[in-house]
Amino acid sequence: MTLGRREITQTATLSGGPDDILGVAQRHALVANLAAVPAEDLPPADRLFYNNAAGFWTPEQDQMLALLLRTMDRNAAASAAVQAIAVEGPSGSGKSRLVEDTVMAVIGRNILEAQTMTEPDGILTRSQPLVWALGGSSGNKSFAARLCTTMGIPVSSREESNALLNAAAKQMRRAQTQIAVVEDLHALSRGQQSQGVNFLRMALNLSNATWIFTTLDLRQGTPVLAPTGANADQVEQVLRRTKRLTIGPVEPTKAGIGVWNRAFNDAIGGLKLLKTTSDDEAAAISVRLFHHTQGWIAPMFDLVKEAAAQAVGVEERLTHYLIDTVIRADLEHTSRTNETKPR
Repeated sequence: MTLGRREITQTATLSGGPDDILGVAQRHALVANLAAVPAEDLPPADRLFYNNAAGFWTPEQDQMLALLLRTMDRNAAASAAVQAIAVEGPSGSGKSRLVEDTVMAVIGRNILEAQTMTEPDGILTRSQPLVWALGGSSGNKSFAARLCTTMGIPVSSREESNALLNAAAKQMRRAQTQIAVVEDLHALSRGQQSQGVNFLRMALNLSNATWIFTTLDLRQGTPVLAPTGANADQVEQVLRRTKRLTIGPVEPTKAGIGVWNRAFNDAIGGLKLLKTTSDDEAAAISVRLFHHTQGWIAPMFDLVKEAAAQAVGVEERLTHYLIDTVIRADLEHTSRTNETKPR
């Protein structure tokens, strides 16, 4: 099986432990295999799965891949302080997808081939090139406990956050963990005074794994890195060690439209449907989606994939009618979400 670097899946299952991470790697490999099979040779169930799971080119992918490889090489040498990567952008901008696609492209095969090994203390555990933990909103202990759970370490309510983090880092070194991903760093609370940022700095210091954070905005929208009073120096130390990659919308310029067209054409050309959308209809759909999403590529992918899923076994091609249907559903969902938000 050859792992592709364009598949996407939801990341919500990745916080449950090594088996979930292995499952995602297997899913990526399955999607990569299906990508090589012509649509007419796949049953409807396989085409539905592929259209739901497939991911496509985004303008940040090449930049993220180069940044990750460069940072991993630097950190593996352990000759200087570990550098981290922060992928920032608003909710729904495709941060998690970008991170997952890139991580699986780099070490997905390693995850599939990871073997069970015996640790010095007798614990049987799978080597884990990747760990994934949600930042959570309950502070350092919540995050450290989740990280331990992902590493298969029993968590005691009596242990402090620093002890849990030390245990997780020790196991990461044993398991030869290469990458650690923290979702939603903006949800990690600051704690008291400089406790939060010192905890984060400790995480970077304990392992030479490459840490990847997703967050709304590293400097302005991540409370744990808000410089206040005595902790300003510690915050700046973490920020200096963190390389930023920002996801934004495509600008309505000639260059921006060129990027949009590449992403859109890659998406509709990669779908597993039995019929081809005409060039004229595809052009109209592209314009409709650009205006609806205001140039955001990740929401465009979501709508194309939803329309393609509805087309399996029915139209078997992407149509303007299907796109309008999913856009109306998206507008209704957004309206209901806004109505339920606290004012």
